[in-house]
Amino acid sequence: MVMTPKHGRLLFTYREYALLPDDGRRHELIEGDFYVTPAPATMHQTVSRRLSHALMFQLEDTGLALVFNAPCDVILDENTVAQPDLAIVRMTRRELVSKRGIEGPPNVVVEILSPSPKGQDELLKKAVYARFNVPEY
Repeated sequence: MVMTPKHGRLLFTYREYALLPDDGRRHELIEGDFYVTPAPATMHQTVSRRLSHALMFQLEDTGLALVFNAPCDVILDENTVAQPDLAIVRMTRRELVSKRGIEGPPNVVVEILSPSPKGQDELLKKAVYARFNVPEY
């Protein structure tokens, strides 16, 4: 954790994030704050699986891009680690893919909206993806 002089609060880092247990929930670190959401509902998972399958057929099988399903860490900086439902990295940028996750902004992130918490995907994460120059959201 680091104390930021600008905001006078503790910010968590990837180091603390990496210590979280695998408890079936989605853990994210957005600008130094932890966010935890329950496992996605079955309809959410159905949409994710079908979209992933279609994208893998069109992009991965043709050698254009790599398609990643959640949970997969998208490490945007030491204080921001998102887990979009799907992330796409073009083969020309495959060096972003490491053992830890995707280290830098992927070419595309997909968030499948659920009934709650809407503000997190539609506002907070959208703003974060824009700040880190994710081309498509």
